[in-house]
Amino acid sequence: MSMDRWVLTAVWALSFGLIFTIPRRKVRLAVVSFLFKQMLTCPIGLMVVEYNLLAYPVVELPDVSRTSMTYEYLAYPIICMVFNCYYPTGRSRWLQFSYYITFCIPLTITEVILEHYTNLVRYVHWSWFCTWLSLMITFLLSRMFCVWFFTRRKASSSNL
Repeated sequence: MSMDRWVLTAVWALSFGLIFTIPRRKVRLAVVSFLFKQMLTCPIGLMVVEYNLLAYPVVELPDVSRTSMTYEYLAYPIICMVFNCYYPTGRSRWLQFSYYITFCIPLTITEVILEHYTNLVRYVHWSWFCTWLSLMITFLLSRMFCVWFFTRRKASSSNL
């Protein structure tokens, strides 16, 4: 098995391992966060590949899509689940902002390393900053959606 396949296998194992870090009382938040993130990454990932900004030379299902199924549909949404489940609600704005940084910088560094040393991702018309910015925006959108979804859910159940 090639180095690229080993990395993909490790990402799958780590991603499934992260599922077990979700507290039982936050499973609904985790599921909503996971599905919302997949809803974002599906069209964005396809557009980025179709507009030749990024390339994924090694893909899981080459006849189906040229995007990375592992990253777009599994690893990134699972990391977003963890992000939302442990978000420091009610803490200072500085701590909340640093929480975004704590997630986005390591993910960006990891992608840059993968781009440099593997065939899993290639920057065509892309840079590490584009990755970092897209991560920040999608994490923010995910957080906003989860807050809206669960605030709305509480309001509608109290009206009954």
